[in-house]
Formats: sequence, structure tokens, C-alpha cells
Amino acid sequence: AGTELGAGVFANDTLPEHKARELREVKV
Repeated sequence: AGTELGAGVFANDTLPEHKARELREVKV
């Protein structure tokens, strides 16, 4: 949850969908 929350906040600055997908693919 911590990583997801941090990623969400960071993605808020950029496309949340694109950033979240990139982070998820890299951390998969």
C-alpha cells in the first residue's frame, strides 16, 4: 500500500495511468 500511495501521489503530477502502469510493469 505504501508503494502504491507514493506512486499515486507522484503520478498525480503526471499521467496517473501512464505512471502507474510503468511503475507496475517495472515492479511486477
